[in-house]
Amino acid sequence: MENNLNKIKTLRKYLGLTQVEFADILEIKQNHLSNIEKGERNITLDIAQKLCNYFDLSLDWLIRDKGEAPTRIHIVKKYESSLKSEKVL
Repeated sequence: MENNLNKIKTLRKYLGLTQVEFADILEIKQNHLSNIEKGERNITLDIAQKLCNYFDLSLDWLIRDKGEAPTRIHIVKKYESSLKSEKVL
């Protein structure tokens, strides 16, 4: 599970987001995200699915380390397009 926690923190840092900003995307509280990143709390399937849907990631990659890892460019582009979509609404 440690690898998965590092993936979450790494993804957040790639995007230059604070825990508060990232937690808002996942619809959880900042302290919940902090506990996930520290390994004090497990990521739920619901949170993992939100993360994968928002950033167009493979759940198999996130949870099981199977499949191709997304590139930083892929992640950033997906995040930027999500921001543009939210502004339109």
